[in-house]
Amino acid sequence: MELTKENIYNQMQKYLYAHNFSDLKVFSKQYFHSVVMPCYKDNTKTEPYSVISIDFNDMQKINQHGFKRGDEILHDSIEIMQSVMPKDSYCIRMGGDEFLFFLNNVPKEQGLEYEKQMHKKLEEFSKKIDSTTVTSYCISSKDSNSLSSLIDIADSAINVIKQTAKDSKCNSIGTWDILQNKVSENIGTFFKTLRFHKFPMQVEHMHSILTRVITSYDSFIKEDSKDNNSEEKQMNNEDSNFKHEDASSDDLPDIHNLFVNHRFSKPTPDELDKYSTSSLANLLNSLVRDPLTMQFNKSYLIQYLLGDEKQNLKALRLSATFVKVANTINDSHSSTDKQIERLGNDIYSFLNNKIDFNQDTFSNNPLNFMIALDGGDMLLALNPKTNLKAKDIKEYLNVQNSSNYSNDNLLRLVAADSFRKITKNNLDKVLIKQSEECNKNKVPLISNLLNDEIIDNLLSVVLRDTMSFYKELVPDINDIEAKSKYVHLVSNTILNMYSTLDVVHDDEKSQNFFTKFTKKVSSVFKNKPLTLPEPSKDSFVNLSSKSSNIFVPKATIDHTKTSFYKGANKKTIKDRNDGLSK
Repeated sequence: MELTKENIYNQMQKYLYAHNFSDLKVFSKQYFHSVVMPCYKDNTKTEPYSVISIDFNDMQKINQHGFKRGDEILHDSIEIMQSVMPKDSYCIRMGGDEFLFFLNNVPKEQGLEYEKQMHKKLEEFSKKIDSTTVTSYCISSKDSNSLSSLIDIADSAINVIKQTAKDSKCNSIGTWDILQNKVSENIGTFFKTLRFHKFPMQVEHMHSILTRVITSYDSFIKEDSKDNNSEEKQMNNEDSNFKHEDASSDDLPDIHNLFVNHRFSKPTPDELDKYSTSSLANLLNSLVRDPLTMQFNKSYLIQYLLGDEKQNLKALRLSATFVKVANTINDSHSSTDKQIERLGNDIYSFLNNKIDFNQDTFSNNPLNFMIALDGGDMLLALNPKTNLKAKDIKEYLNVQNSSNYSNDNLLRLVAADSFRKITKNNLDKVLIKQSEECNKNKVPLISNLLNDEIIDNLLSVVLRDTMSFYKELVPDINDIEAKSKYVHLVSNTILNMYSTLDVVHDDEKSQNFFTKFTKKVSSVFKNKPLTLPEPSKDSFVNLSSKSSNIFVPKATIDHTKTSFYKGANKKTIKDRNDGLSK
């Protein structure tokens, strides 16, 4: 490809938009990270704007009947929503069913009106989209100093709206209902990170988990909680030195405006001439590479390597395990990112001694490529004639995976069973099939981890975060009755979730164990009934722009004590507190 501005711009058009949404000009998540985030990292230096965060409801039920229908509904729904948005607004696909609408020069009050019109339009075309609904939240640049914190606030608000909407009495939801929701969410996260919802679990594992809970809350009952947060403070004050540099330039805001204004048209040569060739080339590189590992991304694989439907490669998926566990334990994606980066470098070094990789962004002679997938997964996309066997890679990974676990050495890679031929048409099917194979190959690693002390760290983080919520909501956190009720709430939640899992055990052995456990709980904690007064309506803040009046408690929260904000610097915490208070 000749390196001219027009050629570079034309090439970028293939990577600006989300897969299956290019006709609607919905920008991709890669574009969001490469362009939008750097442009909006300081809201004090930008024109006012509003963002409407969108999360589709119950898409899993629709996808059970086929992803094709699910994709059609997402596409049709976004098209309907776009019809009521201002002409200079634009949409970004953040995930499977998560989207953002950016409304430039639109204050929050007006953004809320657009949000109402959006829901009204969806109801009008309800039949076309199989009665699919969305949960949304509108927020403006005045609510916080950065786009990053705005998105965090919107995500939290949508989660609360969804949780409270499940309760038919959401308008009068009380303190203990809120605590129950939080406990269920955290304990559910604990089980899911260990994949107990997919793979059989031994009763001995549950015995170990519940024993840890009892030990933890036994001391909690007996102690004065007011000063018992030194470890928590220490963890919250830890800040990661690992930061990604923005793939930005001085031209980036103007280039972003160019793309937004010319989504449905082509810029003139004079308009392109304003930007340097190097700025455009650097941006194109950032659109086709993973910002963490610098591997090529899935969009590059689809649009370039498999652009011709007749072209094919052979592929082997490498899947990272314990990513959620690492994120939960370290409460910092940066630490997990370091581990993903190291895994990528290690496997690349090993393979680079055996085969030749192509590192040129656009080459007429493609050889072998490392492709970055979501969640730390990778795909070896090789020339069909390349002589490399899956068993050689597995043997290498087995050796690597035998090292001891630690917080900064927790992630492991597993490989699918064998290489498979991929084309543009069958790629998604192959990725799903190889993902299933990788999940099966993760089972031995999960069993090994359960016997490691790292599980204590994971459980303590989950319990600490749950207890922080208790301290925020309960008026007298040292009241013995409140403590007792709370511990029973946690214990019962674990037992109830356990009953829904696929568990391998001897029925008699299991029954004896749970009888002993129940007696232990009763002997340690006083199970006295406790009724807390319902908060007044004035102590609630409306998180819904619709007339359904979905409320959540408006509490003064010290975010330095919540796991969500561990590792954040003081300015970030202030930004987020300011955003929530507004």
